[in-house]
Amino acid sequence: MTIVARENAPLLPFLYTPEGEEVQFKLRGLTTSETLDVQALADLDAEAKQMRWTRRAVLSGLQAGLLGWDGFKDAAGNPVEFSKKASDNIERLGIALTMQLFGQIMGATGLNETQAKN
Repeated sequence: MTIVARENAPLLPFLYTPEGEEVQFKLRGLTTSETLDVQALADLDAEAKQMRWTRRAVLSGLQAGLLGWDGFKDAAGNPVEFSKKASDNIERLGIALTMQLFGQIMGATGLNETQAKN
């Protein structure tokens, strides 16, 4: 087996629109270093052989991978401004959307440029 240098993760932003919604979220995959930070904050369930994402792990992933949004409105229909503080954004998103966006970010992490385009 030959060891080959890994291509850099595509850090080009991509847009994600949840099904049936008008809001667009600007996301990107994580670098290797950012991914290691997120994984270090997760809990490992040894019996189930899977990671459990802690609040700190999700916050770290969204802080790096959530770049902005367009068309996100509050209950009164007013635009919600994107904050530079990840914890403020998560509070506006709610748990279901937070986990959906975190899944999109983690799913895009480590893809090469061709895979990211598809």
